[in-house]
Amino acid sequence: MSLPARYYTDQDYYRAELEWLFLKMWFHAGRAEDIAEPGQFVVREIAGESLIILRDDRGEVRAFYNLCRHRGTRLVSECSGRFASTIQCPYHAWTYNLGGCLLAAPQMDRVDEFRLEDYPLEPIATGVWDGHVFLNLSENPAPLAQQLDGLDERFAPWKMGELRCGKRVVYDVAANWKLIIHKLL
Repeated sequence: MSLPARYYTDQDYYRAELEWLFLKMWFHAGRAEDIAEPGQFVVREIAGESLIILRDDRGEVRAFYNLCRHRGTRLVSECSGRFASTIQCPYHAWTYNLGGCLLAAPQMDRVDEFRLEDYPLEPIATGVWDGHVFLNLSENPAPLAQQLDGLDERFAPWKMGELRCGKRVVYDVAANWKLIIHKLL
């Protein structure tokens, strides 16, 4: 049995689903092994947003919107890669450290009251569970463990953090997400 057609085609339903699924809840964004070393990054496109997920200098997983704070330029266009030690905007060369702090903003020294610390990259809440990276786009998310609600303990014997990806297949499907999930079930 299928839902009425409007659940697959109505833009209001689609926006509500995006809000509920991607703007309020933790969602899986990849494997920690994909960003194993400081400076390694992957880019994910979620709910119309481009996001950079990276490993900072201390080895922590961090995520930021893929936008320079100056003019909103995309910082990286590649799907994955490695930053040498900083992230530099290709437009006006604003430069950020791997923790998202603005280090240099060429020619802004002539702007009264401009302070580098007022323009960090916009952070995204990150959580790592057993080798999986999760993101949450809401402003004040509940802890990831709360959403996992005991699944972390139930799956612990599987030791997913020790698993490694053997193959990855990525493809676009011109369909509503509910149709894909329905086929998987």
